[in-house]
Amino acid sequence: MAFDEVDAHRLRDVVAELPDVTEVKMMGGLCFLTAGNMIGGTHIDKSGTRVFMFRVGKKNMMEALARPGASTLISGSRPMTGFVRVDADDCSQDELIGWIALTMRFVGDLPPKDKE
Repeated sequence: MAFDEVDAHRLRDVVAELPDVTEVKMMGGLCFLTAGNMIGGTHIDKSGTRVFMFRVGKKNMMEALARPGASTLISGSRPMTGFVRVDADDCSQDELIGWIALTMRFVGDLPPKDKE
């Protein structure tokens, strides 16, 4: 599981004010959840590129893909519906705040997941 700690810290700064935030190592990197629902995360892809991934949901995909540098997240050879990726080098802190706001338009409507 590879991720850049600076990128993880950037995300931590943005999600710190969200309710019930947790961190989990998954999807090849570090992911952030609120109330048990994944918001997004960071990882280093096979080419060595530092990447942010965001869970925007199907209804927000067109808006997300219209943003600079966004593309559909691919896992293995499969596109991940409702997820986008953005190169970390191309994502300012203000843009990161905007991405988290977009993810919360989707994730914020989901019921909390039970903690086991």
